[in-house]
Amino acid sequence: MSNPFIVKNINLFCSYIYNFPTNQDCTFCRFHLNESSLSNQEKCVDSTVVTGFCGHSFHNDCMKLWIKQSNFCPLCSEKWEYLPINYEKTILDESTQSYDDKIKEIKLELKKLEIHVNK
Repeated sequence: MSNPFIVKNINLFCSYIYNFPTNQDCTFCRFHLNESSLSNQEKCVDSTVVTGFCGHSFHNDCMKLWIKQSNFCPLCSEKWEYLPINYEKTILDESTQSYDDKIKEIKLELKKLEIHVNK
């Protein structure tokens, strides 16, 4: 019979990777979205990533500077609206539709609501 052993010390390392369906780099700082933005790297701070209803993603701190100047996505020029956290996962889990088809469907629904509100 073997002797049991006790782990007295263990070092663990955790990592994560974002998987974006459209752009992989931040348009503003040109860094990969899995890396911190240039300004956050200088501060030794991790960056968060934001995604719009158009499907494009950027570092949050980079996008905040852009939003002060323009309310449109810098890649496709659609009106910028933040996609809520976990929204993409929710809409894709509920349906077998492709990501692009679901985004188009959501945009149509938003336009209908916008027309209804403006009447």
